[in-house]
Amino acid sequence: MKTISVFGHRGFIGSLLLQRTREAGYAVRTFSRDEIPEGDLGHVFYAIGLTADFRRRPWETADAHVCYLNRLLAQCRFESFCYLSSTRIYARQDGVKPVEEDEALRVLSTDPSDLYNLSKLMGESLVLASACENLLIFRLSNVFGEGMGEDCFLGSLLAEGRKNGSLEIRQSPTSGKDYVSVDDVVEILLASISKRGRGVYNLASGQTTTHQAVSEVLIRHGIGVRFLPDAPEVTYPPISIARLERDFCRPGGSVLAYLDACLEGF
Repeated sequence: MKTISVFGHRGFIGSLLLQRTREAGYAVRTFSRDEIPEGDLGHVFYAIGLTADFRRRPWETADAHVCYLNRLLAQCRFESFCYLSSTRIYARQDGVKPVEEDEALRVLSTDPSDLYNLSKLMGESLVLASACENLLIFRLSNVFGEGMGEDCFLGSLLAEGRKNGSLEIRQSPTSGKDYVSVDDVVEILLASISKRGRGVYNLASGQTTTHQAVSEVLIRHGIGVRFLPDAPEVTYPPISIARLERDFCRPGGSVLAYLDACLEGF
């Protein structure tokens, strides 16, 4: 029986991954964040990370994305290693052409917002520096689904809308994000267990959903939505998922359908 080791098993993605690997019949090991395990870890999923609170916790961000990862790679034995990164690293890319995995990236160390991007890229580099033959990196876009926290954009909208019956969005209606379902993410991660070799993949939908489209679902369910006047437009480059489709599959979960289901009967 193949051994699966999940780091970050208490998180949004890690907890569902833990559940699904166990349901699939794998022998699954989990660890605390300060533990350096012994023995062969088998197939490793590294899902430890900080998201919305990284600006307030820069030291913990670096430790989660780089330092603890470095100790694991240096001291542990494993058959394969899968590191969960982020498409946020594309934030400074220009143009309308979908961003591919092998493009040179732009970051700015003097901007505190880029700490997250720099730490994720360092984590990717450390993984790829390993002598192991089987290494995968998945750059996740904005993951939605049951269990997402209120500190992310969609989670905060749902929480505020349900509580107050109205909300304000401080970005323009034309702002948008690429959303991918947590169920699609975990399905592809499970498929990666049998994948041999090295690769970097954008794990995204390949489509941008505007705040306007999100607001229309909320309004349809009786939640008042107001956009802050003269709010900035915040968008990211489109993301290419051609490599993901070639080697795995195209994610099919719809963020608008998910919101519809969450608000049914509100």
